Amino acid sequence: MKENYKWQYTLIGHLAFLLLFVIAFVFYKERTLNFDTSFYSIRILATGDFYIPHGRGINYLWQWIPLLVFKMGGSLKSFMMAMSLGPLIMLYAFYLFIAHVLKNSKAGVYLVLAMVMCIRYKYYAAISEIYLSIGLIALVVACLSMDKKRFNLKPYQHLLASLFFISLTYLGHPFIIFPLLFVLGADLIWHNRWKDKMAWLGIIGAVILFASRYLLIIFSGASYERGKMGSVGLETFANVILHPSEVYSLSILWSFIDSQWFFAVALFLLSLFFLFRRNKLFAAYLIAFTLCWFVFVAGVCSYLQGDIYAMIEGYCGFFGLAWALPAIYLLPPKYKHSWILPLCISCLLLFSIHRIYKKAPFFTSRLAKIEKTIAENTNIQNRNHMLKMEGRFWKELWYPWSVPYESLILSSLENPNLSSILYIADSEKKIEKYSKQEMRYMPPFNDDTFALPEHYFKVDKRPFVLTDKISF
Repeated sequence: MKENYKWQYTLIGHLAFLLLFVIAFVFYKERTLNFDTSFYSIRILATGDFYIPHGRGINYLWQWIPLLVFKMGGSLKSFMMAMSLGPLIMLYAFYLFIAHVLKNSKAGVYLVLAMVMCIRYKYYAAISEIYLSIGLIALVVACLSMDKKRFNLKPYQHLLASLFFISLTYLGHPFIIFPLLFVLGADLIWHNRWKDKMAWLGIIGAVILFASRYLLIIFSGASYERGKMGSVGLETFANVILHPSEVYSLSILWSFIDSQWFFAVALFLLSLFFLFRRNKLFAAYLIAFTLCWFVFVAGVCSYLQGDIYAMIEGYCGFFGLAWALPAIYLLPPKYKHSWILPLCISCLLLFSIHRIYKKAPFFTSRLAKIEKTIAENTNIQNRNHMLKMEGRFWKELWYPWSVPYESLILSSLENPNLSSILYIADSEKKIEKYSKQEMRYMPPFNDDTFALPEHYFKVDKRPFVLTDKISF
C-alpha cells in the first residue's frame, strides 16, 4: 500500500475513535446504568476487586481503570465515567498497537469498522464481552495481514505470533470461536495456503483451545454458558430455516438491514462484486458465513417475542467482522480515483456512529422513568420501593431484573444520602419476602449492602414498600 493511504487510514481510525469517546463521555450514564454494566459496577464496588464472571478474562484488560479511580478516592460519578470509558480505552489501545506497532493501518480501520458497522444499541452496554471480543479478532486479523518483511519474520516466527493472538481470544466470549475460525479460513483461502502447514497449525491450535473451553462448560456443574447452550438445540435452527415467518428474531434481523445496516450492506455487496472478479471462492465464503450467522443469531435469540435489541445486537457485531474483511484484502485501485475507498469507509463510519448516537434517547428516557418513579415514591419513611411485575415492563425497560442496581447508583450519584432502591418483583412469594426482610441483602441476587462503600451509598435498611406509583 502506498504511504499516503497508510496515513489516511490511520487518521480515519483515530477520528472515529474520537467520536466514540465523545459519545461514551457525554452518555456515560446511558452506557453504565443499564443491565449488566450496573450489576458489574455494584460487584466491583462491593469487593474493591475485579469482577470476572463466567471466566471471561477480557474484563481484566479494562477493569483496572475504574478500580484505579475507586482506589484513588474518586467520586461515584468519576467511577461510573471510568466504567464507560474503560472498555473503549482498551479497544483504542488495540487500535494503537495495530496501527502504530504492527504498522497495519488497514487492519486498524478494520477494527473500527467491525465495531460500528452493525452495532447500535449494544454500544450502550459498555461492558459487553461479546462486543469487546471484536477487538481480539481484529488483533488476529492484523497479525495475519501485516507486512512480514517489515519485521523480517520467518514462517515459524509468524506462526508463534499468530498463536499468541489466537490464544488471547480465549479471554473473550465463547462464541468468538466462530469469527476466529472464519478469519483464519479467510486468510487461507485468499492467499491459497491450502498446503501451508503453518496456516493449518494455527487453525488446529484455535480448535484445540476452544474445544477445551467448551468441554469445561459442558462438564461444569452450574455454568451460565451450559444453560444457554442447552436451551438451543438443532430443532431451533431447523425451525429458523423451515419456518422463518414464525421466528420473531429473524424479522428483527431483516428490519435491521434497511433501517440500520443499509450502507454497510451496500459496501459489502460492492466489495463482493470486486471479489468475484479476483477470488470467487473467497466471495462465496463471505456469503456462506453471513447466511450461517443469520440462522445462528436468529436461533440463539429465538426466545424474543418483542423488539428487545439488547441481546440480539451483540451477536450482530460478528456480521461486521465478516463484512469489513474485504477492506483488508482489496487494495486501493491503481488509478486516479483511488481515493474513493477511503472516502467510502469514512462515510460508512460516520453513518454508523451517527446511528449509534441516535439510539441514546431510548436509554435517556429509560433512566428518566426510573428516576421519576423513585422521586414520586421516596419519602422520609422509606427509600426502598417494590413494584409488581407487568408484561409491559419488558417493552419499557427491556430487562427489569437490573433495576435495583440501576436505581441505587442513579439515586446516589449526586448525594449518597438519597440512595434508593427500586425492585420489580415477579412473584407474590418475593413480594411477601422483601416486604418483611430488612435490606441487608439486595435482590435479585442477594448482594450484601453492608459491603458497599458508605461514602458512595447510604442504603436504607428498612424493608421494601409495595407501591403502584409508576412513571412508565
